Amino acid sequence: SARSPWCGEDSVVLHWKKIGVLMVGPYGDWLRFPYENSENLYIVPEIDCCRIVTDHCVEILQRVPPATAQLLRIGSIEPSAMLLDASDAFESGSPASD
Repeated sequence: SARSPWCGEDSVVLHWKKIGVLMVGPYGDWLRFPYENSENLYIVPEIDCCRIVTDHCVEILQRVPPATAQLLRIGSIEPSAMLLDASDAFESGSPASD
């Protein structure tokens, strides 16, 4: 049987014993996390994430915040991405950072 608690404000987490955990985002994108060796698995919803509790571990499952996704997107020209590129260039001693 499937349980489907919210994970944060816009993702749903589903669990099936034979499939594992699926995280489904607001646009239908999904990620699968297999948990083959866990007899017991519990999904505990938190305010901004879900806690996955198994026989062997406790993990936090959280959707990547949009601001972080924009920062780390390949070829991003967001101000935060430009600042990160400038910081990396400065730390590496690049003449382009002057």
